Amino acid sequence: MYIQTQRQYTTFESDELTELMGKMTFQINNFGVWRSDHDAKTSYISNDIEIVYYKEGGSTTIIDDKKYHCPQGSFLIIEPFQLNTSSNEGYAQYSYYYFHFEIEPFYLRQQFLTLLTKHGHLIYPQEIQDYSEMLDRLVLEAQHKELGYSSIITSALIRLL
Repeated sequence: MYIQTQRQYTTFESDELTELMGKMTFQINNFGVWRSDHDAKTSYISNDIEIVYYKEGGSTTIIDDKKYHCPQGSFLIIEPFQLNTSSNEGYAQYSYYYFHFEIEPFYLRQQFLTLLTKHGHLIYPQEIQDYSEMLDRLVLEAQHKELGYSSIITSALIRLL
């Protein structure tokens, strides 16, 4: 007696960003969470690539004269050497997770950033999953600094990208 079976699987299809990321390594220079219980406004320029995930509250951020209204649960991608002015006026609580990182080889940076920001610098909450639980756990990993914690944080960054 033979049982008829069918093999069901999904063929993996890569995309340009995934293929490019396979050629790169990531160096995280800073990761953490920033909190404030009052309105704040700040301007700065970073030499790293920065990804911000708004945990509580939100902000209005201006990058190169373009204004982004960043709600809770959204991601903002900030390119290196761009003036970034962020204001969180009107929020009782305000916090966000941040990754500051670089990639190697350096010559792939512009291609990577172009693909990453192809549809803009802001990714709205309805376009992505809620990553706050994963990022909360990463903060604990960063605080405890147990063996391999940097690999865990780098893996999470790659998952977000």
